[in-house]
Amino acid sequence: MAQNYQGIQDRSAVSYRVFSGIGSTCRTDIVTAASLWNSVGADITFTNSGTSSTRVGRTKSSTTYVEPGPLIPEVPANAAAFTDIDYSSSSGAKYDYDRGLWRFRNFNVIINETMLADGSFYCGPISKVGQGAIPNGKQYLLDVASHEFGHGLGLDHDNAVYPTMMYAPAFSSYAKRYLSERDKTGARNVTSW
Repeated sequence: MAQNYQGIQDRSAVSYRVFSGIGSTCRTDIVTAASLWNSVGADITFTNSGTSSTRVGRTKSSTTYVEPGPLIPEVPANAAAFTDIDYSSSSGAKYDYDRGLWRFRNFNVIINETMLADGSFYCGPISKVGQGAIPNGKQYLLDVASHEFGHGLGLDHDNAVYPTMMYAPAFSSYAKRYLSERDKTGARNVTSW
């Protein structure tokens, strides 16, 4: 079974800011999520001290924003987050006919604001990985953020068991803190790192 791709990240480096209203422990998990991808050659880094006090919503820019926000109609109501990719030509996106995929530059990660407010996410250290590593029914923000950064790099959902890019509902009460070999291979194939 091969990894699926939704596009190709066309920037050699992705700079991002995290909305300042997201607590410091959760921000640390988001930084760790980026570093997982950096370990396989991505270049995802904070810019301008890494925080933004203004939410941008679906506005696109060359800086990626990680922020709470409402879900859009195309996203399931129980989704923990979504990656909003800008496929417009004005942003530099173009179709790569050789690979049969869009090359895009800009995306934002929107974390379900209701779930963030009601405590549905777990942020912070864990003592083990796997099932039951976090409180029952919660989703580990580090894994959710890592999954969304994977979309921002061009990876689509993976049907294999427990890769970072598996379909999100399987993340409940499960903690990974690492990229599977399938995630790493997929990331290397979709980019030119």
